[in-house]
Parts: sequence; structure tokens; C-alpha cells
Amino acid sequence: MDIDGTDIIRVTTTGTHGGQNGAGSAAWTGDGKIVYTLNDTLYKINIDGSNSTPIYTAPPDRGIHSVLTSQSFNKIVVQIQSPWWGYDVEHVAMNIDGSDSKEVVPNDPGGLSLGGFSPNGNKCLYSWDTTGHEESSGRSPEHHIYILDLTSNTKVDISSGVKPDGTNDLHPTFTPDGNKILFLNGPNDNSTPYSLYIMNLDGTGRIKIHENVYWLADSR
Repeated sequence: MDIDGTDIIRVTTTGTHGGQNGAGSAAWTGDGKIVYTLNDTLYKINIDGSNSTPIYTAPPDRGIHSVLTSQSFNKIVVQIQSPWWGYDVEHVAMNIDGSDSKEVVPNDPGGLSLGGFSPNGNKCLYSWDTTGHEESSGRSPEHHIYILDLTSNTKVDISSGVKPDGTNDLHPTFTPDGNKILFLNGPNDNSTPYSLYIMNLDGTGRIKIHENVYWLADSR
């Protein structure tokens, strides 16, 4: 659709679906096409709905929950998870055409979710519950934000020592210039609304911007 919500075009006839709770997503590729998830497969399609082509398939008994493309449109990261249990999750990175796929965040216990790419596509954000806690309600007591360097495959916990106790840091995304990180923070009671914050790349300088926020979209 256009930026004002007009001129809506249906691109797929199957919808998007993958992982626990029937989640699914889509993202731009930068060459006039879209990648989208359907069960265990990632597809690339023209914006007019033509030429839908599979470019990646998840391992057996796994679904692709969500997909993220870099702002430079050279990389893709997908969240792979079990269709039956939302904590059974890992992240896989690949080239924009689906080649050279590799696991970059392992399937460790605890909640795990995708964040956003740096403008140059070399780094990616994600949040993970460091306690490894899992329960059917989906509550996570200790989500931290990490910066993942896709070149060196190193990870840095930027919430450690600065996040208030009893809260979660979630849904991180780089600002368009890549110099700051937007994210949500709030109590880990699974009911209180979160607040929107901005911080430096090392986790310092946390400033509250807005209250009563439930979700943060990619800053692009």
C-alpha cells in the first residue's frame, strides 16, 4: 500500500504463517521484491504477486516465525522455532538470496526475539531472557538486549549492569543513522505497558521517550 494506507494490493493468496501461534512476517529486499514466511519456507516474490520462489527451508519440524532484512539489503535473519512451543527458538542468518545460511543465535532456554539491523547490515539486535525461564503464559523475567556482529559472530550484552531489576528490555532497533538504539523497557509482570527508550550503543545514556507502548516497529 501507499504510505497513507491507500492503493492496497494483495501480493500472496496464502498469507504468512510460521512457528508457534501462527505468526509470520514479510520484509523488503531492496530490489523491488518482498520476502515472506509460510510455515517452514521463506519465499521471495515480486510486489505484484508474481514469481513466488522459495529461497530457504527450515529444518524438519521447525517453522519460520519472522524475517528481517538489513537496511543495505545484503543480509536476512530469520527466527526459527517450534510450531508447538514458543521458547524453542534460534536465529539463522543468510545472504539476501537465501544462500550461505548459518545459525547465529543458538536455541538456548528462555525467550528470544529478533530486533533490527545496523544500517550497514553488519550487526543485528536481539533480546533474550538470561534466566532461561519458560512458562505457558509467555512471561519472561529478565530480557536483555544483545548486539550480534555477523562478521565475527560475537555478541555483546548491552543491558547488563544498566537495566533496572525486575524489568525487561525488548524490541530493540537501531536509529536510521545507526548511532543509537530504540527499545522498550517495562516490568516483567506480563501486564504493565512498556515505555519507549533510546540509548547509546554500549547501553549507557538510557532516556525515556514515551510511556504506554506495547510494540516497537523497525525504525526504518
